[in-house]
Amino acid sequence: MNDLDIRKQVHQAVDDMTKTAKEDPWLAQRILAQEKGEQPMARKISASMVIAIVLIIISLSAALAAGLGVFDSLSRGGDPDERLPVLETVAQPVGTSQTTEEGVTLDISQAYYEGNRVFISYRITGPRTHIELHEGAPEKEYDWFAVDEDFVMADNYGSDDPEQQRMIQFLDGSGQKWAAVKQTILSDGITLEDGTYADIIGGDDQVQADGSVIGWKECEIPDDHLEDTLTFKLTLRHSSTVNFQDGTTLKCASDKEGSDTEVRFTLNRNDRCTFLKGSTQWEDYTASGTFACGQVDIRGSLVMTCPEEWAAAYDDWEWNGVTDTIWDWHVYRGDTLVTENAVQCVSGEGSTEVEFELLIPKMDDTSGLKLVPVYRKTGAHPDEAILLVPVT
Repeated sequence: MNDLDIRKQVHQAVDDMTKTAKEDPWLAQRILAQEKGEQPMARKISASMVIAIVLIIISLSAALAAGLGVFDSLSRGGDPDERLPVLETVAQPVGTSQTTEEGVTLDISQAYYEGNRVFISYRITGPRTHIELHEGAPEKEYDWFAVDEDFVMADNYGSDDPEQQRMIQFLDGSGQKWAAVKQTILSDGITLEDGTYADIIGGDDQVQADGSVIGWKECEIPDDHLEDTLTFKLTLRHSSTVNFQDGTTLKCASDKEGSDTEVRFTLNRNDRCTFLKGSTQWEDYTASGTFACGQVDIRGSLVMTCPEEWAAAYDDWEWNGVTDTIWDWHVYRGDTLVTENAVQCVSGEGSTEVEFELLIPKMDDTSGLKLVPVYRKTGAHPDEAILLVPVT
């Protein structure tokens, strides 16, 4: 819902209250009185009408106060990222859109550029997906780019998109069936004006009741391309594919590709960040890290120097070595657990230096913030906590 939608609702509500109103018998008398210079008689408005108008105004004010952006809408459904309400408050409106030849419109609603990341919210409307379902085998010969035996689409796939789900259920492995799919999809990441790719590291989307899609993306900009002001491009791609369920064998081919449609927008970077650091040294390992506290979250990395056996364990899910290894880091503030899901990824397998990338919820007061190592066999070790202190 946007401001225009709200105004329409208000007008509709007023129309509904007044469409049954009778002609005003006092109107002619007021006009005559004014022509004669007389003071017109005041007409009282009913109490019910006053209450109704007040309720409309209150509803309008509440809707505006609640936040009407896409970030806000996404935070109210599914399993939302806890940063979405924050992004709703810090992101700037963009309002840039483009429509493809197929009639699909991409609107960039809001965006925010901080550090080396850009966050965007978007809405896609129009005929995104068109699917034709056919019995039998395609008459045309295709160069199948994927052939999966003993794989039935209906048994392995699912989609929130009603059209996609209809196709999935149709390709159920009961004989020969195929689907011709024309689809307009959004690129995963974002590109800079010079074509440099900013990879996606977070985001989600939701199909709405009217068939439109709202979503958000978090993308990481390469460090050697960071500037105070950057122009970004988000791309809609049109594709045509064929899915052929030949009994229990699924075959896929690309029929033809359409042209891309780009939406550009320019953002200034927010650099109002503070920083935290912390380190520790024990007999078996040392660890140190630096974290940036921005408007959206607290993000950084912790580098641990440890035995090679520890590092090898991160690359072997069935590892059952004798040595107990640090497997995770939990975040506490004092004795209160903040999150058990701070670690986003681990790198450095096979070496003696392991890097943990951490994402911590935004907080105004970071005093007493600490990282507690969690061992694979013996669990959390609060006595080895790393206290994070401001960088001065």
